[in-house]
Amino acid sequence: MASSKSVGKYELHHTLGEGAYGTVRAATDTQTSQKLAVKVLKKETLLREKMGNQVKKEIAILKMLRHPNVIELVELARRA
Repeated sequence: MASSKSVGKYELHHTLGEGAYGTVRAATDTQTSQKLAVKVLKKETLLREKMGNQVKKEIAILKMLRHPNVIELVELARRA
């Protein structure tokens, strides 16, 4: 089992799934104790595969969606 890691206000836990350009990890908001999932994108893969536009489309769609069976986009963050 992977150890917990903090990124900003989120404590990342175990991996929930992996895709072509990222990993989804279970997480906890350390300020509110809310349980959520965090998608961590692999910047090197995004650049190499020129997937920037695909990621931008996914973000735009998630910002518009409001449905009980679809995840809600809570926050976007960049790591330096």
